[in-house]
Amino acid sequence: MKFLYALIFMTYSVLSDIEILRYPSTDPQPGPRKFIIMNGIFSHNYFIFFGGYNSREELYSDIWNFDLSTKRWSQAFSSDGSNPSKSYLVARYNGGGFWNYLTDEYCIWGGMSIRGQLNDLWCFHLTNFLWRKVEVSGNLIKPRYRIGYTSWNETSTVMFAVFGGITIEHASYDLYM
Repeated sequence: MKFLYALIFMTYSVLSDIEILRYPSTDPQPGPRKFIIMNGIFSHNYFIFFGGYNSREELYSDIWNFDLSTKRWSQAFSSDGSNPSKSYLVARYNGGGFWNYLTDEYCIWGGMSIRGQLNDLWCFHLTNFLWRKVEVSGNLIKPRYRIGYTSWNETSTVMFAVFGGITIEHASYDLYM
C-alpha cells in the first residue's frame, strides 16, 4: 500500500507541536515520482504539485492536487479532458514554485528538462486550468535546477526568492528575488 506523508504545522511556533499524518493513497493517484515542484494552496485546502520523474527517468508534465478535506487525489484537466500542461510547457523536475494568491495561480520556475536547465516562469490558473508564460525583466537568472526557494506575501505583492542551485557551469550561491 502506498502512502502520502504530509507535515501539518500547528499554529504554535515550537518544534514539539509538529504532527506527521500518514494517508493511504486513493485512486486515481499520481504515479511514483521524485523531484516534484510542490506547494500548499491553503485557500483551496490542498497541496499541489507539478512534474517530477520516475525510476525509468521519464519526465512528467502533469498537475495533481491532494484535497486535505476529502483526503483524495485529483489531476488537473482542461474542460476538453486534456492535460493542460502538455500544450504549453516542457516536462521538468527540480524547479521552484509558489502560489500567487493575488491571481489565484500556481507558478513554477526553472528546473531541468530533456532540453537542459530552464529559467522560465509559468503560472497555472487554478479555476480555468490555463497556463500563461510570464515575461521576466531585470537581472535574469541563469538556467538552473536543484534550487532552494521560498515565497511570501508582502503588502499586495507575492515575493519569490531563489538561492543557489546547479547551473551549466557550477553550483551557485547567488540569491535572486
